[in-house]
Amino acid sequence: MEQRRSIAIFCSLLLVLLLFIPSTASVMGDDEIQASGETWNIISLFGDAQLSNCHSNLYDDDESADYGEERKTSGVLTIDLTCTMDPVLDRNLVLKENDRINARFKIELEGEWTNGQGDCNNDCEDLQISLLKGGNTVAMKEFSDLDQGTNVINWEIPILGDLVYWNGSAQNIAVKFTMKIKAVEGGFFDEAVDAAFGLHYSPTDDGGAVFSGDDYTRMSFPLDTECTASCGGGLGDFATPGFGFIGTITVLCLATIALRRERLETISHSQ
Repeated sequence: MEQRRSIAIFCSLLLVLLLFIPSTASVMGDDEIQASGETWNIISLFGDAQLSNCHSNLYDDDESADYGEERKTSGVLTIDLTCTMDPVLDRNLVLKENDRINARFKIELEGEWTNGQGDCNNDCEDLQISLLKGGNTVAMKEFSDLDQGTNVINWEIPILGDLVYWNGSAQNIAVKFTMKIKAVEGGFFDEAVDAAFGLHYSPTDDGGAVFSGDDYTRMSFPLDTECTASCGGGLGDFATPGFGFIGTITVLCLATIALRRERLETISHSQ
């Protein structure tokens, strides 16, 4: 009886210990690692030329276009674009409280978007960019000082409250752009101007591009804990052994107890 109790206590302690030891069993394969070179905290935006499949992630997407655009020759162009992390973030992460997320976006604009100016009469909207956490908006800013042509937008997001802790796949990261731009109708002296919104995606390895100057879009997340390749598929290093591994240990412990019981019964019958 005493030996059986010792085995049970040993197995219980072993299982508890395993819950606190990171394991490579849950780390993704080399071809699936969500990383951008050797950087683990840079979120990039990728997509196609039509802005129809914008997505974000931590790796270089060689199939991404360099630039995506929507355009309309008349009326109001409504932009409602969400770039969601794909594949979904598969680790929890903790950001440095009171630090800042540094976001940079490079966009192209044509047309009119300020109410009270030109042909805009309460049917236009300035650009709004939102940071989403599991579908919920945790930061948003309106940009009312943009110009025709190229705009490089820098946005510093204070890390407070809900921005500190992120629960992996349950609170996936996304960036949302909304705007209403009106095309300019041509007149006797004026040339018509399309309503257009264009987004320069993050550089990829496809063309040998690198992060330099203002010619890129990206978001930098300051992690509270330094992250290495052991992080596998996400931004935070909080991996634990898989349930299959823990289940195997459990079965082995139960088998040991059963064998011990059978041996004792055999000895008892022989006597």
